[in-house]
Amino acid sequence: MRSFDSLKKEWLKDEKFAKVYYSKRPLRVFVREIKSARLEKGLSQKDLAEAIGTSQGVISRIESGRQNISYEMMNKLSRALGHRMNGPDS
Repeated sequence: MRSFDSLKKEWLKDEKFAKVYYSKRPLRVFVREIKSARLEKGLSQKDLAEAIGTSQGVISRIESGRQNISYEMMNKLSRALGHRMNGPDS
């Protein structure tokens, strides 16, 4: 069985895949930072979900990259975890 890294390397040779993959990088970074902040604060996914008025399942899907996320949701997550969102003009 091939590793994920070898598959990703092969997939990135496809121009369309590469374009989408690289366009999603800021979101992947945001999600990684939010998850890290949640863990640092000792919060469970359920705790965070309750703090922003959503379900634990939504937080799980966001953290695993399986949930589309709006700017409003990003803002809620950031506020709940005490992080400041930087916009393009920040």
